Amino acid sequence: MLASFNLEKGLFYTAKQLFVNPGKLINEYLNGKTKYYYNPLKYLLMVTGISTLFSVWTGVFDLSVHNANELADFDTEDAKFQTEYMSFVKEYIGFVTLATLPFYSYISKLIFRKKK
Repeated sequence: MLASFNLEKGLFYTAKQLFVNPGKLINEYLNGKTKYYYNPLKYLLMVTGISTLFSVWTGVFDLSVHNANELADFDTEDAKFQTEYMSFVKEYIGFVTLATLPFYSYISKLIFRKKK
């Protein structure tokens, strides 16, 4: 199983380094030291899949939708739209996550850019 997903090549090491020292990991990977790190695209797809499974199977997604609807106190038509929209998002949550990634990346770049 490890070989089919290529997990022995540093998935857990990459995850640890992303939390402990992300700048070093990125610089080393961009400078060609890729031997110890997991492929970034495969890592993104793996983490997206795991988070999707976790949020849907554990009911976290449905609970958050329910809580949001209670807090917003929608009227009937707005509640119907919200329910349809969230059903679509739940069905395609993996794609929605990947589609919003460029937006989050751009916002992160704006927030963490160095001042000149």
